Amino acid sequence: MRRKFGTKGSGPFDAFFEKEGPRSRRVMRLAEVVREARHVLEPDTALIWGWHIDAICEHTESQIPPDVRVRAFPAGDSIHELAWLQNLILNIPPGSMKSLIRCVFFPAWVWTFWPEWRSLFTSYSLDLARRDSGRTRDVIVSDWYQQTFAPTWQLKGDRNTMTEFQTTRGGVRRVASTGS
Repeated sequence: MRRKFGTKGSGPFDAFFEKEGPRSRRVMRLAEVVREARHVLEPDTALIWGWHIDAICEHTESQIPPDVRVRAFPAGDSIHELAWLQNLILNIPPGSMKSLIRCVFFPAWVWTFWPEWRSLFTSYSLDLARRDSGRTRDVIVSDWYQQTFAPTWQLKGDRNTMTEFQTTRGGVRRVASTGS
């Protein structure tokens, strides 16, 4: 018998949400975060929004397990209608914001409602992986992020490098290279 996502005992994230209770701070969709936070990283560059950005954001959001979505977002939010994608490949041209959305804004966004989330980001180039890791950290420590989300966690000082940083709630963002 299959259990409905979001019901007690339906998934691996129950313990976190029972302990923490419902979220009371601001909840934003990933596309909103991209629109509002982009100035933190590129203040002098105009953002030209296109349908592809909405598509990348929505497909990226669909990778959040339904157990987490149901507890983090209010009932009726369209995020609950997304199917759960466990694998996603994006084939779009360079300069289409793939890396910014997936590797920079996504981890910062996830930590607004799931600060225990652990991730490993890889690239053929360790320099690119470090670049995106540093940009994620820049977003998180920005005044905009701190004022908008008022996180109940901080980045751990002893685990705050370009290749790995952690939240005080157990979340991790690591990078690795598949190349030499």
